[in-house]
Amino acid sequence: MSLDYHLSYQVAHCFQQLLEDLQHLCTYIRQESPPLWMLHAQDLTYSQAQDYLIQALQDIWYLTGQDGRYTRTYVGIVAVSAPLMQAARQVNQSKLALKQALDAIKKAYPQAWSSIKANLHSQVAASLKQHQRPFALQGALASQGLSALHLKQSWRQLPLIDPPIEQIRFSWYSSGRSIKRLSVAQAHNLLMAMNPEDPLVERQLKALAQLPASTPLAQVQAQAPLMRANIFYQQALADGRTRRALNVALPLFVQMTHLPEHNQPSLNAPEARTRKQRVDNQLADEVFLPSLRAYLYKDAYR
Repeated sequence: MSLDYHLSYQVAHCFQQLLEDLQHLCTYIRQESPPLWMLHAQDLTYSQAQDYLIQALQDIWYLTGQDGRYTRTYVGIVAVSAPLMQAARQVNQSKLALKQALDAIKKAYPQAWSSIKANLHSQVAASLKQHQRPFALQGALASQGLSALHLKQSWRQLPLIDPPIEQIRFSWYSSGRSIKRLSVAQAHNLLMAMNPEDPLVERQLKALAQLPASTPLAQVQAQAPLMRANIFYQQALADGRTRRALNVALPLFVQMTHLPEHNQPSLNAPEARTRKQRVDNQLADEVFLPSLRAYLYKDAYR
């Protein structure tokens, strides 16, 4: 289908601005050579670690064969000057603008969003050609295509820390999961969207039919391991806080002349759960609808 001209042009404009701002930030980094530490580049020379940082900042594309749900993580710290911090802040603004432009398309064409994502390249390229946009962007689109753009990696924000930091403690968090409540009707529709003639799906539909319509189910999705940064400030903030915790997938930018004290976490998340299972777990031990990862609550009829 053909996209609204204004929407496709807005995506093209925002995408180009992001590429330009990323290039500006990376140029600044090469010029200033700020102190930096990257978890997966500890044994490299400074020049090699700097290259790795720049690669991380510009990593917004899918790799061949990559699972669409997977996002690459780059843990690190960069001690930056005020001008370099401003360049990073501009990148975040461009990331947000691109996300808003893509959200506008998703809102305008909710039913066709998946198809549109796969064909954004041709839609945006036509807009670029009409407006004779710089060849740098056209080259990026020709070689990669917006269909190869990893949306989450392109718009995820750089973590920026302005107040002076005393220390940073990194730790893996690998026991997270998301739980979404489903109604019987929603679960039925999701199963019917699969192959209802498949024996496994058929058995689940029959089991679901035995439940009262008001029975809640819980759809559980295991979350990928996260790196959590516990940031300790040199002085209490205006609201009295002396520390902050946040999940990080990109290097922390701290406005300091040197790297703050920090620990050296393991390169990979531990295989075993790092937290005990909640004693007040309200879900049944056995999955009820395997195809949906849906569980009954222990008190299924509450």
